Amino acid sequence: MRSVIKSITFLLFFILINALTHAQDYTNQLKLTPLKLIDLTYPALELGYEKDYAKQHSVQLMIGYMHNFFGTSPFSGLKGYRLGLEQKYKLRSSTRSNNYIGAEFAVMKAAFNYSTSYTSAANPPATSYIDTFGVKKRSYSLNLKIGAMRTLVAEKITIDIYAGYGIKYKETTRSGVDDPFAIEARPYHPNIYYTSCVEGKQFAGNLILNLRLGYRF
Repeated sequence: MRSVIKSITFLLFFILINALTHAQDYTNQLKLTPLKLIDLTYPALELGYEKDYAKQHSVQLMIGYMHNFFGTSPFSGLKGYRLGLEQKYKLRSSTRSNNYIGAEFAVMKAAFNYSTSYTSAANPPATSYIDTFGVKKRSYSLNLKIGAMRTLVAEKITIDIYAGYGIKYKETTRSGVDDPFAIEARPYHPNIYYTSCVEGKQFAGNLILNLRLGYRF
């Protein structure tokens, strides 16, 4: 009888230890990028999933639905999406934290309306006016990142802070411009809204700084 009790106790102890070990061995995360909701250019509801497939490797998929939820962007009628696939390599990993480097490929497609100042080319006289036109934009980017993930609550809630730089190829078209011969006002200082609406095909730099919240399971 005593040996049976010992065997049952050992079995229960083994099950408990295995359950606790497994509970801490989270390999999946659901993610949200909260600051994207109030982004000043392309606000979006961005959700994602990250999977650890090795001790120091994970892959992450992010999907963003673009919409001007809180009116933080001057781009009215904004609609579009962003897809990002990122491979991560963990430099230091534990159950509570890890630092990592990552490489991400992202695709973005958006359509919106933008208003800016024009000067009529008619002579005389030249007059200034505001014109609203449609913009369609598509881009492909390759980004290199460095980040740090920390657990906040019961090793399930995480915060992921990251920064990086990349290169982006973008194609931009306009439609509905009232007078194609009018002269568009150009800003005297760097203006992301102006450069976002410049028509044509071009390469540009891509600066990244953001954070994500995650739920591990």
